[in-house]
Amino acid sequence: MVADEHGVSTICSLYFDTPDHLLIRRSMEHPVYKEKLRLRSYGTADKDTTVFVELKKKYESVVYKRRIAMSEAETERYLSGHEKVKDTQITREIDYCQKIRFTKHHFPNMPQHTARLMKGA
Repeated sequence: MVADEHGVSTICSLYFDTPDHLLIRRSMEHPVYKEKLRLRSYGTADKDTTVFVELKKKYESVVYKRRIAMSEAETERYLSGHEKVKDTQITREIDYCQKIRFTKHHFPNMPQHTARLMKGA
């Protein structure tokens, strides 16, 4: 097998959790239903890079992903509650997840390049 121009890539993911790490603890218990909120970029992002805010849900081993795209700078303002985005079903689901699962202090001044998990594809 010979790699093409897409053979090596960098995927950066930042997963959000509650102060007591409820989401990761629950995920490790392998429940029938679980959900995760993450920020994902393809390649190393800067403030102008398009990134994705994703709500990942898993039910009985079937994964559903919902996401919205915006610049990293817009994402930081959105997740910290300083900017509204277009009202869609996806944004309502993400907003609901933030409201229920996370307290507001998780997102203020979100660092731009910390706690990202790097995966080589």
